[in-house]
Amino acid sequence: MNQGPASMSAPLSPDAALHFAAALGVRPDQVRPDLPSQVVSTGLPYLILPVTTEGLEVSHVAIPDLPTKLDKIGAAFIYVLDPDRPEAAPGTTAA
Repeated sequence: MNQGPASMSAPLSPDAALHFAAALGVRPDQVRPDLPSQVVSTGLPYLILPVTTEGLEVSHVAIPDLPTKLDKIGAAFIYVLDPDRPEAAPGTTAA
């Protein structure tokens, strides 16, 4: 499958990134300030939100209108990640 090149929006302001983090139950100190939060798409627009390990562990949808807020920035989904950890947790296997 060829998804084509990714399109990327400008990074969110730090305040906007913290707003989305709060919408996921993530505290400000659990957001990675050294990495941009931005909408990236290869067909499906995702807000990429880099967080710490603790931020990843506590993240959950904490507000009912998250889809509306994402739509306002051109995203349909949100991807929360800890860039310092692998995709699969130790002790898990892929099928």
